[in-house]
Amino acid sequence: MSDAWPPPGVVSVSQGAVPKVAVSQAPTPRVGVSSARSGSVPARMPWRPKVPVGMDFMLDVDASIVPVISTTASLSLPLSVTYGIDIFGGAVKSAGVAQFGFEASAGVAAGAIPSAPVGFSASAVTKRLILSGMDKSGDQSMERNLWTKLTSWVPRDGFPGYVVDDDELVVPGGQYHMRVQVTWAATTTSGTRDFRVVVDGEEIVLSASSSTSHSVLVAATSEPITFEEGQRVRVEARSSSSTSTYRIVAGGAGTFVELIPYDVDMLNFQPVSMTKNGEYAPGAVTSPKLIQDWTAVAGSVVSGHGLVCGGWKDDAVVSAKVDWNALTTASRTLYAQLRVGDAVVADTSVDISSSGVYSLLLESEPLRVSPLDVVYVYCWRSGSLNSGSAIQPSSWVSVS
Repeated sequence: MSDAWPPPGVVSVSQGAVPKVAVSQAPTPRVGVSSARSGSVPARMPWRPKVPVGMDFMLDVDASIVPVISTTASLSLPLSVTYGIDIFGGAVKSAGVAQFGFEASAGVAAGAIPSAPVGFSASAVTKRLILSGMDKSGDQSMERNLWTKLTSWVPRDGFPGYVVDDDELVVPGGQYHMRVQVTWAATTTSGTRDFRVVVDGEEIVLSASSSTSHSVLVAATSEPITFEEGQRVRVEARSSSSTSTYRIVAGGAGTFVELIPYDVDMLNFQPVSMTKNGEYAPGAVTSPKLIQDWTAVAGSVVSGHGLVCGGWKDDAVVSAKVDWNALTTASRTLYAQLRVGDAVVADTSVDISSSGVYSLLLESEPLRVSPLDVVYVYCWRSGSLNSGSAIQPSSWVSVS
């Protein structure tokens, strides 16, 4: 037997090797590595040693980053990595791969807590990016032409990150999309009604305004907003109407703030739909009016009389059927329109000359949707209809 060291087939192990870290997007996580205390290896050893390698990894990463930690090993290590995710206060579907050989690499998913039972320990300290949101509680009136801070908020269903202080949402640090909706208690064309979203009392990050008959104003970010830990978000509203009835913001789920973590696959796309909850009489409308009162089909969400899209999809199709019981003996035209947010994605019309239930079918071209998007249905008609005309409960909306 040769006295040479190391024996054939055995390669020296450096326990102090620093793993190589590749990060898929900025900022680079801070990685501290502490290796097991170095031992001494005899100059001559006629057997093949088993050298345990102990390493602790501490990661401080944004949940939208997927770090890849790698290190080289000179011997075969039966390592495995398991992880669990609870970023959003609910189940999140994710997948990870751990492969070890001469190049020992552990793919660490965003928000994951890896662990390995054999000669290797790893832990991750991650910033939890969570859904944050609040609903307005109770109606609120305001003075004419005066920006007024909206007060009295409660947790929004499905948005566990609710921290409110002085009627302002305290934001966890990170990148978020924001969607805000304000519903007014009464519909009017008297004056202009506005809202704006203010961060830390200074920066206006979102706003919306209307002088039409719409009672619902919605605004959403097209690009994510980067928040520092503890920044505060408040909503202000204003009405120029001289009638006090038209200067009231309605409480409930129709007035809300939502923060959604940016670029996190929190929700794999699922088809969603809603059906009409009872009849809806739009009244004497000759311009688009939001059809209200819908019921979510199981697994779907209705927010502010609209259908929340079921995740991210590049080629989603939005469709609807509006059944309108129109009572008339004159020639009229019935109109229906689909919108994703404020964007019109489909519209149709039908000419009538007698009473009956008329179905208006709508379908969009394939389009990109995200969990930020909400689908609304509008209707209007030319000329008057007799009393009793109404949108029927057989109406529905879907995103697939």
